[in-house]
Amino acid sequence: MAAAFTRRRHGAAAPGEWAAVSGAGAWRVGEVGKHQLMRRTGLSARDLRALDPALSYPCSIMSRDRAVVVNLERARAVITATEVLVPGPRDPAVAPLVRNLRARLLLVSASPTPPQVSEEDGGALPQSPGGVGGGGAKDGQSSAR
Repeated sequence: MAAAFTRRRHGAAAPGEWAAVSGAGAWRVGEVGKHQLMRRTGLSARDLRALDPALSYPCSIMSRDRAVVVNLERARAVITATEVLVPGPRDPAVAPLVRNLRARLLLVSASPTPPQVSEEDGGALPQSPGGVGGGGAKDGQSSAR
């Protein structure tokens, strides 16, 4: 009698738990499959292989049209314009990365907005308090020599 068993086909970035951290620092954890991740990020299956912990890939940062794939030792992530996706957020080696990322994004979203460039100033940045950088010459004098 032959023993029947199912052989799991190894796919890139097998379905697993991923943390999605928004630009405002809000986060959620959920199961995300390979195809769902491909649709969500615009990445190919080949790009997702770099994030598979079962495969040995060299450290890399890959820039694509809609996402950046980061594979640095245990720090693996997909960065899009709206969120950062981190595989295995409950892993003790990955949890500090997620905490640090959230803390930094919360600080950025809570800080006041940077100064806006206006057309009246000719697109110049405002003068800094020490008179150094960004604001052009003092008293309307030209700095070209």
